[in-house]
Amino acid sequence: MAPALPLAADGLTVSRARLGGPGANRSLLEDALGAVAMDGLGLAPGEVLYIPRLRPPGRLRAGQVAPFAHGIALRLGELARSAQRDPAGSSAADRPCRFSTRAAFAAWLIGCVVETRGGAAREIVRAATRHGAPDAWWRGEVLGDGALLVPVIARLSQARMAARWVASLPPSDVKDALATVAQHYALSPVIAVPQCIELRGDAAPHQGARSSSPAVSRSARDTAHSVVLDAFDGIVSREEEWSRLAMPARQLLLAAITLATTPSLPRAQLATAIAETLAAPGLSEGPADVPEQAPRAGGAARANSPQAPHRQDPRSASPLASRPLIEQHGAKRSGTVRGQNYRPIARAIDTRRTEGASPPAAASPRDSGHRPTIADEASPQTVALPGARTAFDSGFGGLAFLLNAFRELGFHPDFTRPRDPALDISPLHLADRLGLHWFGAAYRRDPLHRWIVESGPRATPPSRWQVERDWLTPFAEGFAHYERGVLWHSAGFPLASPGGPISARRAARRLGLQTMPMPATAHGACPPDWSASLALFLSARFRQTTVQGDLTPRALAIPARCVPSEGRLDVHFALARLPLSLRIAGLDRDPGWSPAEGRDIRFHFA
Repeated sequence: MAPALPLAADGLTVSRARLGGPGANRSLLEDALGAVAMDGLGLAPGEVLYIPRLRPPGRLRAGQVAPFAHGIALRLGELARSAQRDPAGSSAADRPCRFSTRAAFAAWLIGCVVETRGGAAREIVRAATRHGAPDAWWRGEVLGDGALLVPVIARLSQARMAARWVASLPPSDVKDALATVAQHYALSPVIAVPQCIELRGDAAPHQGARSSSPAVSRSARDTAHSVVLDAFDGIVSREEEWSRLAMPARQLLLAAITLATTPSLPRAQLATAIAETLAAPGLSEGPADVPEQAPRAGGAARANSPQAPHRQDPRSASPLASRPLIEQHGAKRSGTVRGQNYRPIARAIDTRRTEGASPPAAASPRDSGHRPTIADEASPQTVALPGARTAFDSGFGGLAFLLNAFRELGFHPDFTRPRDPALDISPLHLADRLGLHWFGAAYRRDPLHRWIVESGPRATPPSRWQVERDWLTPFAEGFAHYERGVLWHSAGFPLASPGGPISARRAARRLGLQTMPMPATAHGACPPDWSASLALFLSARFRQTTVQGDLTPRALAIPARCVPSEGRLDVHFALARLPLSLRIAGLDRDPGWSPAEGRDIRFHFA
């Protein structure tokens, strides 16, 4: 038996294979498996096909590599079509399984280990991850990847296993994981330290985008608290181990599940809502206040497991009522296939609820003393995660290109500097506001607008518009003039508003502009708000990107197919319909991971 064939083939990796018969050798098998065509399996990007044992279609002989590889591909295609989709328990370990994302596969592996604590589950993890022990794998590849860790915890929580897994982690690993989530999703540092339980009252000071950061409105804070409380109630109702978790572990679970359900929630509001929820009376006492003594979860069920402490409703306490792989294990052949163009984030979890079914009248697992397994059905209190992979067509897909413009203006940092100041309003919601400003009712009827509105709570942009000096570099010949409380640039966009004549002259000097008399054509009596000011600035900035000055916001009205999924948004364009001026402006670059949006955003052109 040849263990762990290190194939660099087309998405196929074998953990162990048994060789026999005349002429059988390792290199011949590697050549044959390397020739297997993976395109016909029907796997979406990021999907994982786990195969516990694979029997070849016939003997492999020298000179017959191609027929053997074709037979393997046909067999894999049959298994992919018949495999169990996103299984929830270790009982599925002996049959082919198909996982929608890498996070789904990782959560299943962790669930198998937590549920069984046996050698079989550890062997599966070893075969699938190339790590000798499960804790070495999740410490090396899961806890340090925020984009993977968040959906993994959310999926484990759906199966009532998240608290048990987190309780088994050393306190240092929990704190490192919490710091990873905070950094990856651009959360305020307040969430990453136990001192956050001291927060009360208004939201934590927000590090806004330069001088234009907004104050957090009461309605926005209420929305954040509502989302966090929904996640909190779901965790407490599902997770028996909650009462044993230290405060950092509680922060980790609450932050991860909230981000999984509402990834674009404004970060300052989210951090404050988590802090205030966990600081409510009845939640900051008991085992959670001894973070260095986090207990390890045992494998056996106990009839008299500790109950969660009686708590006061936090609503009343708050002042704000690589490539695709095949891994193998076992006596014959076993493996895992991942779809092409593997990414760490993809479509959302299947909640496994039965449509139309009512909650059972029998006693709950907590009342009966039964410890639910990962195979149990999701409880009625399960927090709904984003739906299955869906797609829709939009006539305004080019609005997604604005995310690159927002990053250049410093509104939302990228993954390289996630803790830089950011606006409360998420990038896609800001692009949505500009779409409404530029395209009106036509965009309001578009599926892209409806999806953005439904994808998360809408935060408000800043109340005061202020241009930064480096934004004016393309407008070398411009000057400023003051009109009805607004300081305007000669290119037709506001520089600062509102304000009096004296503050306007100071702002012009700060920007290095000469103040000139008001032109004959007035801009209107009503000063534009922040969103309208940004729209006027971007319109002027677009004109500067080409010599002809022919790039306008109308160029963003490009048909596109949008595929939203768990922590990801793929936007597909027809290359022939992409204006050359947009490419010259550099707006068609992949935004990649957006900490403020909580998604990996990718553009595809065909």
